Amino acid sequence: MNTQSKKRRKVYCLAIAVMFVLTTFLPLTGNVAQASNPPPVKILEIQPSTSFDITSTIKASLKSELSREIEVTTMPMPLFISKAEEVNGCYDIVYIGNNTATTDKYNSNYKGNVYGRFGPMVSNNWFYAKTVAGNKEFYAGNDISDIAALKLKSFIEAGQLMIFDSGIFSSGMKDTKLYKNFINYKDNSKAYTNVQIGNTGSLSSMLIKYKNTEMKKRPTLVLTQKPVEYNGNNIAENAGLISFAMNLRNNNSAAKMSINLYIDQNGDGVYKSDEITSTYKDIGSMDNYSVNCHLPSKFTGLVPWKIEVVDDSGAKAYETGFTAVKGDEQKIRVLQLLPNNNDNSATLKLSTLSNFDSQNLLYKQGEYNIIVTEMKIGDFNTNYGNQVNGNPTTLNGNYDMVIFGFEDSYIGDLSGKALNDMIAFADSGQAIMFTHDTIGFTSSETNLTKYFRDRLGMNAFATDTSKPSGVTDSTGLTRLANFYQNGAPRFPDTIKTSKINESNLTKYPYILGDITVSPTHLQYLRLDPEDPDIVTAFTYRNEYIYKHGTRTATLVTPVSNEDMYHEYDGLNDYYTYFKGNLTFSGTGHSSIKSLEEVKMFVNTMLKASVGANHAPSVEILGLNDGQDIANTLEKLNFSLLAKDPDMDDKKLNCKVYIDNDGDGKYETGESVLTLEGANALENELVKAVEMAKNVNNKVTQFKIKAVVTDQHGAQGSKEITINNKDVPVLNLGHNTVNRLVGDRADLNLTVTAQATKFSTTYSNLVLQMKLNTSAFKDIAAVGGGSVDGSGNYSRTLNSVIFNPAANIASQNGQLQFVCKTEGAFSSTAKLSYKDAQNTARTVEDPVTINVKNGTVNVELKDNFGAAIGGHEVKLQKYTGDSDTLDTGFAALTALTDETGIARFTSVPTGYYGATIVLPEGYMPVDNSNIGNNVTKKGGSQLNYENNSIVIAFPALYRVPVIKIEGKERMDIWTKQQLTIKAEPKDLYGDWQVKWQVAPASGDPGDGIIDPDTGILSATRTGDVVVTCTSVNTDPGGRQASAQYTVKIEKNNVDIN
Repeated sequence: MNTQSKKRRKVYCLAIAVMFVLTTFLPLTGNVAQASNPPPVKILEIQPSTSFDITSTIKASLKSELSREIEVTTMPMPLFISKAEEVNGCYDIVYIGNNTATTDKYNSNYKGNVYGRFGPMVSNNWFYAKTVAGNKEFYAGNDISDIAALKLKSFIEAGQLMIFDSGIFSSGMKDTKLYKNFINYKDNSKAYTNVQIGNTGSLSSMLIKYKNTEMKKRPTLVLTQKPVEYNGNNIAENAGLISFAMNLRNNNSAAKMSINLYIDQNGDGVYKSDEITSTYKDIGSMDNYSVNCHLPSKFTGLVPWKIEVVDDSGAKAYETGFTAVKGDEQKIRVLQLLPNNNDNSATLKLSTLSNFDSQNLLYKQGEYNIIVTEMKIGDFNTNYGNQVNGNPTTLNGNYDMVIFGFEDSYIGDLSGKALNDMIAFADSGQAIMFTHDTIGFTSSETNLTKYFRDRLGMNAFATDTSKPSGVTDSTGLTRLANFYQNGAPRFPDTIKTSKINESNLTKYPYILGDITVSPTHLQYLRLDPEDPDIVTAFTYRNEYIYKHGTRTATLVTPVSNEDMYHEYDGLNDYYTYFKGNLTFSGTGHSSIKSLEEVKMFVNTMLKASVGANHAPSVEILGLNDGQDIANTLEKLNFSLLAKDPDMDDKKLNCKVYIDNDGDGKYETGESVLTLEGANALENELVKAVEMAKNVNNKVTQFKIKAVVTDQHGAQGSKEITINNKDVPVLNLGHNTVNRLVGDRADLNLTVTAQATKFSTTYSNLVLQMKLNTSAFKDIAAVGGGSVDGSGNYSRTLNSVIFNPAANIASQNGQLQFVCKTEGAFSSTAKLSYKDAQNTARTVEDPVTINVKNGTVNVELKDNFGAAIGGHEVKLQKYTGDSDTLDTGFAALTALTDETGIARFTSVPTGYYGATIVLPEGYMPVDNSNIGNNVTKKGGSQLNYENNSIVIAFPALYRVPVIKIEGKERMDIWTKQQLTIKAEPKDLYGDWQVKWQVAPASGDPGDGIIDPDTGILSATRTGDVVVTCTSVNTDPGGRQASAQYTVKIEKNNVDIN
């Protein structure tokens, strides 16, 4: 039986977010068709540095032995521990060598060509190290991390071929993590026959052992259908579904396998266990197994996915990819905190990206809109809680991301509440980017360094405090920082980077390779090698030398063979990396002119939008900012709408405050409405509330403020001002209109009269509004008024006489229309009238009509999970939640695709069901068919809040057909063996049956049949009917049977 485990977890996305629901079924049994060209054997070779052992000769010999292509990936150890990819599932063989040859002319300083727990001590310390008694610096060692070792242990424990050079286990290596993590496998060689230890002379013979049966092999995973890979331009409309189909084979046994589908929720390129959307078990080797992943329809952006198959030994195979979909346009609010330069300068102001190289990099229609606010860090810190040049400083609810930079020797710091709120902003999962020289290491430590260095992972000893003997205090400087103080011929600079890990930062919206950046230089603080959340995207490479100018840099021709940067070292030579919601980039040392570099910033801001926790927002509906109300009104009736793009924030706490005395402050004792627990606001659902106004008649103006808080502490708020009038008031309001394409909608405009102590008359009341005829059709006035061909609505209303109560409490106008296209369509309803002095007055009410596209996806698969493609599905609508068909709805038809999905779009609100004619030879496992038809109703209404539904037919199975085979005539007193043929043979070929025999009507004969063996003995001439009935039952719970007529005749034997 197929089991599915769903994991509750934090989901960081707009909602890639943001809850993913997967559907699938059990696989069809049988052998997977062999590929005509088997995949290459993939070997990972890891060495201390950049000299490797697997030569072309070794590869050619191995290819001949295995009759397969050989693909070798080489990595020095620093690159291996910097990589985000998993080993188990990617490679067939792993070899860790001990080749100490090197061409690095500077290697003698830091011993990077040999494995070592720690590198050499240095004699000259730098800045901070000089001011702390006992502080000693040393080069980082060249060792595996415990995190990277776990990846190899998973590979080994799955029984796959792991090879070590014997030198790794020499006595001089006992202090290394490489030795400590793997010596147990060497000492238990009988238990781990897949672990081979030798030297370069025996390397070939050890590699050839891959063909031995005791060496476990990766499962076969061939994706025959997968989402279109994003190429920088091919973002697709979000249809609410991405589909996969695959061929699978367990290469080690006939046991079942499991499948995990991951969605990289925070876009960091690491597919963690809490990002497994669903797990499916008990899957045999099969073709055309399919999985469908349902996306929230409003999500826009990159969807990084990973399909992983795991066999019974733990051996894995996986494939990853990036697809992009477009739902709602993202709005990303970025606060750039500029350095405190007197000339208000910076090496980059993000606002210039709106016209950079003649491109607006901050906006792409339908995808994203990055709104940048620039502010000096000093102004932000001094004025925190107030506005600076009309811009808010309070972080929560106003900004989605903060960027510190860009400048060489960044000037500025935070303190007090600004600092505390910045820390809370980071700790609540919201996005911050630090850049060049914003985090220091000197004795004059800033608060930014003090509170964010460890949060950024810039502490090599944060997780593992081990240091060389005799060292108690060390800063943890990078290799080049130490080298510069201890023998380097010059200060190393560069304009080149290498991409070492893929993630949202390198893929969306711009696909980036090794990028050229503005001149910059080495990093100072080594990263924590044991922090699982650190992912380095780019490293430095190709050293350049330059001379400073005024905010510019003049490059000098690099010296041949004197590259001090190691592009494979993500912990020492990093350019850009991220740790959860925090990002660091070495950008800012010089004026930023590289288009590739600023595209990386755009990618970073969009990754932050996906990967970080977002502050919620709240709207106050039914009361408009600046609205007039009568001072006699005792209660305020309005609605609240909270929105949070993080879909795990299903409920949001809310407090609504009224400034009762009109002084602009919300003080103790003034009105507060608290909505928490069961009464909290639901994400994206309107909630009507009522509050006592409690505002004195003499107060002419007061404020209302709503504040919402998500589960992580991020907040958003909305404040409006209300005019408290002592003269009668006419108010204009409307109902909320959220519909689907194809829906017929009603917009009700309501005019209410609010009386005070004064008597007066308001006359010449006219309601007016314009609807967009490209978005709506069949626009009509209901109950009075008119609409012209351009969508202009007008209705004259009755005069209102206040004496002092109003003679008419409310009047309304109504518009009816059909929604043509999705979007948010804004207009303004207007009420014009004349007061008692014949002065023309106008009341306006902003109206937004929200329209989404309704989609219904119908799944048709067999009872083993194989898709049934090319079959017609009819979609029908029901009257309410009943079994009565809506005869006014014209049924829609579509064919299932290769993943078994029939897709219907632009479906209006309603309850739906799907009907199929059973494919020949199939039945539903739940026996729900009526004749040859099967109908399945959806489980919920399709509507604006639930605009994408899935209808899954019961799994269909191939009906067994049994045929009796034997001789139709036999002589009396003889015997014959009857047999059966069950089709399809691969499903029912091993079925057991019970046999019976009975005289036939007409010319009855008689016989005896063994109920188990089917041996028939003829005892009387005439016809007998043999019946066999299956012992087994089919997936629908039915037994199969067959009949066969045998004529028994007299012997025609010549006794002479």
